[in-house]
Amino acid sequence: MIVSRDQAEAVVGFYQILGTPNPAYERLVLTGLDPEKRYAVHPMQQERYGDDLMAAGLIFADDVTTDRGKDWTFNRHGDFTSNIFYLTSKNDSEGN
Repeated sequence: MIVSRDQAEAVVGFYQILGTPNPAYERLVLTGLDPEKRYAVHPMQQERYGDDLMAAGLIFADDVTTDRGKDWTFNRHGDFTSNIFYLTSKNDSEGN
């Protein structure tokens, strides 16, 4: 994981060497984010706060990460799979 100095952007890599049959869900807990900032997680098309990402992390499970009608699903089946996530901070001018 690499985070920009102003904590506005981050790049996270998830790498799986060997796959397992029927894997349990996993969490990838992130570090170095601003707990008060809201981040868009690409390509997951989610928005989550930094404190949530640093406590609960990105959750990888078929029933959680299936994009429910959108174009992206998490790939963790098979050997030697990887996923790259790009986080960008969102403008909270809406008061959310």
